[in-house]
Amino acid sequence: AESLITNFGTIEEIYKKIKQDDKKGEEAFMKVGISPRMIELLKNNEEEALFSKTLATIRNDAPINFTIPSKTFWENADFKKAEQVFATFEFRSLLARLKNFFGGQNPNLAEFSQVLGSLGPTPARPFQNSLNQDSTTAENIDPEKLQEASIALWLINSNISNPQLNDILMFANTDSFKIAYEYIFKKLKEKNQVFVYEEIEKPIIPIVKEMEDHGILIDKKYFEKLSSEYHKELDILTKKIYTQAGVEFNINSPKQLGEVLFSKMGMKLSGKNKAKKSAGGGFSTKVSILEELEENNPIIKEILFYRELQKLLSTYIDVIPKMVDKGGRLHAKFLQNGTTTGRFSSQDPNLQNLPIKTELGRRIRGGFIAQKDYKLAAFDYSQIELRVAAMLSEDKKMTQIFREGKDIHAGVASFVFGVPLEKVDNEMRRKAKVINFGIIYGMGVSALRKNLGGTREEAQKFYDNYFNQFSGVRDYLEGVKKFTLKNFFTETLFGRRRNFPNINSRIPFLKNMAERTATNAPIQGTAADIIKLAIKYADDDLKRAGINNQVHLILQIHDELVYEIEEKALSKAEKIIKNAMETVLQRSYLHYQTDIPLEVNSGFGDNFKEVK
Repeated sequence: AESLITNFGTIEEIYKKIKQDDKKGEEAFMKVGISPRMIELLKNNEEEALFSKTLATIRNDAPINFTIPSKTFWENADFKKAEQVFATFEFRSLLARLKNFFGGQNPNLAEFSQVLGSLGPTPARPFQNSLNQDSTTAENIDPEKLQEASIALWLINSNISNPQLNDILMFANTDSFKIAYEYIFKKLKEKNQVFVYEEIEKPIIPIVKEMEDHGILIDKKYFEKLSSEYHKELDILTKKIYTQAGVEFNINSPKQLGEVLFSKMGMKLSGKNKAKKSAGGGFSTKVSILEELEENNPIIKEILFYRELQKLLSTYIDVIPKMVDKGGRLHAKFLQNGTTTGRFSSQDPNLQNLPIKTELGRRIRGGFIAQKDYKLAAFDYSQIELRVAAMLSEDKKMTQIFREGKDIHAGVASFVFGVPLEKVDNEMRRKAKVINFGIIYGMGVSALRKNLGGTREEAQKFYDNYFNQFSGVRDYLEGVKKFTLKNFFTETLFGRRRNFPNINSRIPFLKNMAERTATNAPIQGTAADIIKLAIKYADDDLKRAGINNQVHLILQIHDELVYEIEEKALSKAEKIIKNAMETVLQRSYLHYQTDIPLEVNSGFGDNFKEVK
């Protein structure tokens, strides 16, 4: 179209040129790159082309009755109604920006466009999930009440993670925090979430606050040494990549990297991952793409190594030492209500994702240390989600494996492959491990084939055989799906709910994603409940033993609790904490009885790397 218009002008002029009696017309079109096929399409569709122009032309002569209002938009605007509309359609960030920026005043149009459009920054949210935050509202809100309301609202609607003051007010459709607080706790009761709030979430609010305040000691010199070492390695890698690419470029820029790999070096992909440009104009260089290229292109290994180093430096090594206090302690925030699953999240920095898979990542943990005369102690639930899956499904074979203290992956492999336990080899165990974790996260046959290797037929056979052997798990997952389709939420063993508004969506992608996530939600959510109850019971027992001043919870990461313990109290504290964690189910208000034990592994050291 651009070529046609540039060379020949309007639609009418294009057709005037193409209708010339001699061949000069067609030759003129072909000379500027218009193919014979395109010329033929133009000839055969003149009527449609002219009609399209008619449709697209703005009519300046159309009769319009319009009078400019005597008052401006802002003089007529009803901000209360605007707030109600934003609340109805859950425009959370827009409502927050509106309230925070305007402060009750009617701004001019330029200010409004800045706040709601892309010109202005989003103002800082007035409430963070930490008890020592000051309220900026005229009500002088008690921060503890604010956090209680935030957690309660999150229990009512799990999709609102870490609710802020504006979310609380918007949910209750009021400007009064007092009214909103009362309304939220009334709804909490209606949703049958009072037990979860009173027994699990509320008791650990002060414990989490204490964990944040105590912090974890950082070895700054260790991080400085690591930074120097990793930056040198990064420089070496950069030169290697430039040499192999034959050009210097910004390796951190996906667009430039894509151009170098696919345009300059001519790398080719197969299957679904053919090199395609994104809407932004660059080739995709995500990990799955690079991994497919790795085998035949040595530069890819260097790029993946570069990316790992760069991420470790920019996320942890160069950042953490700048965030410590005068005493050398890091005070990250831990959000009880920071996820939809019930698990903790962490920020400033995010310690939930401390790397563990590679030696380069594990070395970072060596910079988290214990103070003099103390040790770091880690207590980690063993395969808690698989144990929870066995409990909730009451599958006989899976229960038997755990009850007898056998390795769950080897035990599952024994049943699936039909061989005695002692005949299970490493490859059988690996495949069983893939499906064990894959099934509870909603993995289908296609994803299973990708993770196992081999053909789709083999993956389908393995998938079917697993569910034939562990029919209790199959029936349980199917029951969760049916329950969610009917009720639009799932429940954990303790009654924590997670909402799934898209479970009956007419859009297949949304529906399938909701179904996959829903089958896992009760399992992951129950594991989250257990770890939070463990925090409460361990704290109670340490206080009862009179050693709580010698034992400090400093980290919660996934299924793990990390403490800083005075050496002389180490032996006693270990027994107390392990017992509290392993007896959670029996001690909870459910007094849940099961043949499946909760197992806890513990380790100690002068730094976090040593405890694993």
